[in-house]
Formats: sequence, C-alpha cells, structure tokens
Amino acid sequence: MGLKKKTTTVLSPEPPEEAKSVDELCHLLQSPDADIRRDAAQQLIGEPKAASALMARVPDEADESVIEVLFSAIQSVVDESLVPDIAQCLKSDSAQVRNAAIQLFQLQPQLFAKHVLELLSDEDTDTRIFAVDIIGAIQHHDARTWLHQVIQSDSSINVVGTAIDKLSEIGDVSSLPVLESARTKFADNGYICFAIDTVSKQLVDCANE
Repeated sequence: MGLKKKTTTVLSPEPPEEAKSVDELCHLLQSPDADIRRDAAQQLIGEPKAASALMARVPDEADESVIEVLFSAIQSVVDESLVPDIAQCLKSDSAQVRNAAIQLFQLQPQLFAKHVLELLSDEDTDTRIFAVDIIGAIQHHDARTWLHQVIQSDSSINVVGTAIDKLSEIGDVSSLPVLESARTKFADNGYICFAIDTVSKQLVDCANE
C-alpha cells in the first residue's frame, strides 16, 4: 500500500489594511468605541489638518486614555487658532482636561504670551488663577511684569494671593512696591497681609545675599 502525500495548504497573507485618510480618522474620533477613538487620535499626531477635529472632540470625551492621546495630538499641531478652545478647557469640569490645557500652555510659552492679557481679564476667577499659575511656571521675560499687573489690578483675593505666591519664586526687589500697594488695597485681609510680609522678607533676604 503506497503512502499518501500530505497536502499542505498554503495560506495567502492578508493584504495590509489600507491607511485611512485624515478625514476618515477625524470621523472615527466620534466612534462609540473608545479604542477606535484612541487609535484615530494616535494616528492624527502631526496632522495639522486634524487640529480643529481633535480640539472639538475634547469637550465630549469621557475616556481618560483617549483624552490623554487627544492632547498629545493637539500638542503636535497646536497653533494660534486653537488658543480660544484651549482657554475654554481651563473652565472644564474635568480636572484632567484643565491640567492638560495648563500643561499645553506651559509647553507653548510664546503662544501663551500672545494671549496672556486676555486670560488675565477673563471674567472667570479660576481661569485667571490658572493663568497666574502658568505665568509662574514658564520662563518668560515678562512674567514678573504680568504678576505685578495682576496684583495691582485684580479685585479677587484668590487671584492676587496666587500672584503674590508666584512672586516668591520669580520676584525681585522691584516687586516690593507692588506688594506694598497690595497691602493698602487689602489692608483688612489677614491672609494677604501675611503673604505680603512673607514674600517681601524673602525677596529682601535674597537681595542681600
């Protein structure tokens, strides 16, 4: 009895998946599947044409991992046209979105600088506080001047208190008259007066070292 030859089935390799266009990927940002949205955002990193679609997805996105990739993609294509939307993210109910917007501004100090006065005059107190936090974090030659302006013009104790705190990091002796003007303005507020005393002493000590 002869041996039968074993037949081997050769499987044809599956053709590679055709790359999706930017428009198709932008459409997938609205998918009900978080994995699909995250993958689409990942593939849109470095695609300037997708900037508005990426930004538009942020307010409706609930998945933290997708939000993280969305902001990575936004960071890769950010320009001045996105600043109003990034500023709006500072008012988000999501701490992750707010922090991502703050970080994005910190990584784009020149872009932030062009719009800092708008942010510092925003009617929302928290937005102004976030702007002061960003000023304290970026290395910009006008940072100290901006903090001086906040202390002299803002009426919110919390905003001014944050600005005084940031002067402890980037202030110098030129900040002392500004701090004294705040003492007069907020003479009845023990917290502000204590902060002024503390920061003023620190600045004087640093100048005398």
